[in-house]
Amino acid sequence: MPDIFPPNTLGEALLAELRNAPRRRVQRIEAAGRAYWVKQVEDLSLRWRLQKGNPRRAFEKERRGLHVLRDAGLPVPPIVAEGPSLLVTQDSGPTLDRLVREPDASEAGLLPAMAAAGTALAQMHMRGFAHGRPSIKDICWDGEQVTFIDLERFSPRRGVRRRHVVDLIALVFSIHVYAPQMPGLALAAADAYRASGDLGVWRGAQRLCALLRPLDLLTRSLQQRPSGREFRAIPLTLQSFSR
Repeated sequence: MPDIFPPNTLGEALLAELRNAPRRRVQRIEAAGRAYWVKQVEDLSLRWRLQKGNPRRAFEKERRGLHVLRDAGLPVPPIVAEGPSLLVTQDSGPTLDRLVREPDASEAGLLPAMAAAGTALAQMHMRGFAHGRPSIKDICWDGEQVTFIDLERFSPRRGVRRRHVVDLIALVFSIHVYAPQMPGLALAAADAYRASGDLGVWRGAQRLCALLRPLDLLTRSLQQRPSGREFRAIPLTLQSFSR
């Protein structure tokens, strides 16, 4: 493990912190006055491997994705150390879902972050890539720019427009899941995407949402459940693309 850390004061500090911390698949550590995230290959039993897939393959997919997107000039966290089973990235600020849950969170205050998320996704698509599962729980905001994290579903192969359409809907859906009380946030992300991305993707999302409109009626009873926030986000998402 020591060889994967940079041979400097930061590398020594990271290694010391990691040695003193209990092993977790994902953990936050502080070293040399900054915060970092450590991700390690998950240890799974055979049963969970059958259900969740090969954890090493997922880890490697994310590691490659960080390099591919960084080389393309897209917003992902800098890698400060990496190896076959461990990845250390620089902290990029709180995730957007955490920000909307803050006691003093306001729609007006969060509009720039959500617009930046829509713009960043559009830029990814314009460079030919698809994210795979853009959700605001996997997008960080440091007050100036967003950063994509958790790329286990990212594929370096160039995306087709259908995958871009699904990405866009998924982003808007996730905002409605975590912030249904602030509908303007989803509109800010959608409008920023439309202003910066391929209008064909936007129109494709409109067409797909029109076809999915019966889902609102089919899930109406599930939307009433206390645990049904994802179902309650369905009509809000469909409405976002009906403009």
